[in-house]
Amino acid sequence: KVATAAFFRAKGFRTPQMLTDPEISSLGPSDFPLFAKPAEGSSSIGAGVIKSVEELRVRRAADPSLVVMELIRGEEYTIDVYVNFQGVPQCAVPRLRLETRAGEISKGITVRNEALIALSLDVARKLPGAIGCLTLQAFKVADGGYVFIEINARFGGGYPLTWHAGANFPRWMIEEAAGRVPDFAAGRAFKANLGMLRYDDEIIVDGALLK
Repeated sequence: KVATAAFFRAKGFRTPQMLTDPEISSLGPSDFPLFAKPAEGSSSIGAGVIKSVEELRVRRAADPSLVVMELIRGEEYTIDVYVNFQGVPQCAVPRLRLETRAGEISKGITVRNEALIALSLDVARKLPGAIGCLTLQAFKVADGGYVFIEINARFGGGYPLTWHAGANFPRWMIEEAAGRVPDFAAGRAFKANLGMLRYDDEIIVDGALLK
């Protein structure tokens, strides 16, 4: 997470300010709220808003490696980016995160936002060694700009929405591995305003099957 933030800053992309230990030690009541997350966490476990010096003291005592940063508010997006086997970004599909659960999208919608698409492709272009699927996360803030917070070199939990919108990353990977050139244009013309809702259901079976 620290390296990701350093990459964003070095390449000119906006990203939340991470506080150093001296900065954390000098915090006062007016500096809150802040945001904190484990240095090696996943699925948003242990991540959340910190509202006071005392709360931060307790959290850091439990996890000294806790990453503390400025709190960013705004519309939250996940962007699925495909980089071909030659390292050239080909497609970016932004998904507005309307609702999340355990760090994974439960309600979202595809958005044709050309500014965010261009920025996301630029992030992938400047990331050394990028190939295949990248999952970026960013906030649209009050001034209309975008603040990037994450790069994950994997399929995100909400990728099925991108697939249904027309960007078939798995097919492209198989085609490239077979020496063929995929039809990236289909992904660039992804369907906007396509929504996804997730829900829990139960499956009833003979209890003997579970033993």
